[in-house]
This record gives sequence, C-alpha cells and structure tokens, in this order.
Amino acid sequence: MAEMGVEKQQLFDWIEEDRDQLIEFFSGFVASPSPNPPGDTTVAVRYITDFLDHEGLPYKLVDPQPTMANVVGAFEGTKPGRHLVLNGHIDCFPVDEDDDRWTHGPWSGEVADKVRFLSPKTRLELLILIRLVARNTKRV
Repeated sequence: MAEMGVEKQQLFDWIEEDRDQLIEFFSGFVASPSPNPPGDTTVAVRYITDFLDHEGLPYKLVDPQPTMANVVGAFEGTKPGRHLVLNGHIDCFPVDEDDDRWTHGPWSGEVADKVRFLSPKTRLELLILIRLVARNTKRV
C-alpha cells in the first residue's frame, strides 16, 4: 500500500482536529433551508457570512437578486504559490417535508451516527475546505 504524503496527512489531521467545529457548522448550514424553487438562499447565506465574519475572513456578496446572493471570498495563503478556486451551490433541490421516509426533518441539521447528515444539501467537501482556508489564511 502506498504511503500517504506529508501534505495529505496534514490535511487529514486538520480535519480531525476541527471535526467538532466542522460538524457544528455543517449541521447549522443544513438547517438553513434553501430549496430551489423558489431559490431563496437568504438564511443559508447569512449562516455562511456569520461564520466568515467570526473567522475574520473577507468576502463580498454578489446579488443580482437579493434573495439569491453569491458569497465570494478571496484569501491569501501563508505561502506564495498556486491558487485554489472553490465553487459550490448554496441552494438545493426542493424536498417533500412530509415524506415519511425522513427519519429526521430535512432541515433539522440532525447528525445521525456522528458521521451522516440527513439532508437534501450535504456539501461537506465545501465546508471542510472553508474551514481549512480559515485555519490557514493570513488575516488581512
């Protein structure tokens, strides 16, 4: 079996160190309804920007439609080098909240088995990257 590189191991270590904060953030994000249609992401955008404000990370809102804002952040890394661009959706598919197959409400943010989120919008990879950027960014 191939040995894991130092940088990859560091990434996994940071994720593990921040596990509780990642789960808390993700759970709150999932609990911020943003089904499309109608596409109103106001609550979810506020949740993300509150986090970025708390972490002291700069961003701007691009909102041709006030209820469908995009959160755009630019961050300088701690070392010179290549840039990483992240792009993800804040909205999600509509859900039938009365569907009896839900074991928890789709907007509950409930964590099941400490590893699975029960939601129509589970973008864990984006949230982990936001947290890693927050951890490894120069404050401007």
